[in-house]
Amino acid sequence: MYKNIISRFINDPFFVSDLDKSYALRQVAPFKELQTNAPSYYENMNEHELTLFRSRISSDEILTSRKSMVHRPYKSNEKISQQRFTCNEMPALYLAATSYTCWLETGKSKNSFYVSAFKANEEGKKLKILNLIVTEEMINGFYNPFIDGGKFRNKELQKKLIILWPLVFATSFKIKNHQEAEKTEYIIPELVMRCLKELDIDGITYVYQNLWNMIYNFR
Repeated sequence: MYKNIISRFINDPFFVSDLDKSYALRQVAPFKELQTNAPSYYENMNEHELTLFRSRISSDEILTSRKSMVHRPYKSNEKISQQRFTCNEMPALYLAATSYTCWLETGKSKNSFYVSAFKANEEGKKLKILNLIVTEEMINGFYNPFIDGGKFRNKELQKKLIILWPLVFATSFKIKNHQEAEKTEYIIPELVMRCLKELDIDGITYVYQNLWNMIYNFR
């Protein structure tokens, strides 16, 4: 079912695009039909090197190596706790759009907080990313019939955002009990993550509690 839903958007670059052209990370800069400011404004945004961030909290060691900040190795898969988009035997790398987001995601840690910047190489910039960044402001803001009139692309995009919105809700439930080993709130996100392999998509950008993040699935 989730594969069929995502398949409806796979040929629309707003929803499935290269990492370096993702709306979640570049906003409308890669999409000329959605731009409202001067072209030079968006050119500067496109030329700016994309940087993502990852953090960890460690109370028993000082983290100084690159190895300490990447995903869990495959051999340690059984030690990985259940996370929103993490599946068994599918190590994944969680990244955030800002270091501040990392800090919020780790519970506003006051000490033992480590953060690293990630910059994609040419191969990484071409990773295929599913955009699940959908908010009420986006749905209401992309198309206004009284202002935008005949802008077909804006109207089309608004309809697609409305269609995708239930899936965004289903993957964004807050955890009621963090102590439970099996979190039912993570079932749908995990199923969505498994669909990506069949659709040749490498990762997801998503919003949770007003934080924009990206999850890269190592296929």
